[in-house]
Amino acid sequence: MAREMNCAAEQVFVIEIGNTRTTMAVVAGEECSCVRQWQTSELGSAASARAALDEFLARATGVPAAVLCSVVPLHAGLFLPLLAARFNGEVTEVKGSMPLPFTLTYDSPASIGEDRVALMAFAAARFPGKPVIAIDIGTAITFDVLDASRCYLGGLILPGIDLMSASLCERTAKLPGVVVREGSGLLGKSTEECIRCGIYWGAVKQLDGILAELLHHPGLHDAGSGTAVLLTGGNSALLGPALSIPAVIDPYAVLKGAALLSGARS
Repeated sequence: MAREMNCAAEQVFVIEIGNTRTTMAVVAGEECSCVRQWQTSELGSAASARAALDEFLARATGVPAAVLCSVVPLHAGLFLPLLAARFNGEVTEVKGSMPLPFTLTYDSPASIGEDRVALMAFAAARFPGKPVIAIDIGTAITFDVLDASRCYLGGLILPGIDLMSASLCERTAKLPGVVVREGSGLLGKSTEECIRCGIYWGAVKQLDGILAELLHHPGLHDAGSGTAVLLTGGNSALLGPALSIPAVIDPYAVLKGAALLSGARS
């Protein structure tokens, strides 16, 4: 049974720890302020975690509660005790096993990515009464689908564009690593450009193709109110505008969804 959303615009301090980047922000409803990012690899010790937290909280004072949304267990273990000490135990850790504002039917709820949980919480609040396809385009690309009744229909996980580039470089003798960027043409005239074009357009057409199939899924095809598509993640602004299916792009959707889960307990 889905729990009701806590939609009050109270300030919540949120830490989102991803495989590539860690983001801290103060979230109040739809507003994110004091946003600060680090490379997750920079925060792998107790000292570096404490220093980052001290730096952030020196600028963001008076926030009553904190939420941790981490897909990296090592870093979650570093930040949780620090947050508990700073916020007098008023710390929520996002998990698939916690009370959620949607019905999660997953073989092992504890194993679903915390970022996916937070994204679906935001999707359910952002598009009430509508089915939603929520896509996080980051280190991995994840699709998660909610029907109009906020019931989870399932998802997909595939490699993100940076992983594609790194894999080509690491698993071949001569192909270089490249950074995929906006404006890649369809055809390249150097090895680097051929890789950029291939990864960029391969990812765009992959996303388009999966979206087209999902829109014909039985749980979505019969939705008279239409299906919303929500994009987030570090590469959403790069790939989203090239999609043929209209989508809402919100780079802070996971932060906002984590804030909505403040106060929930497993």
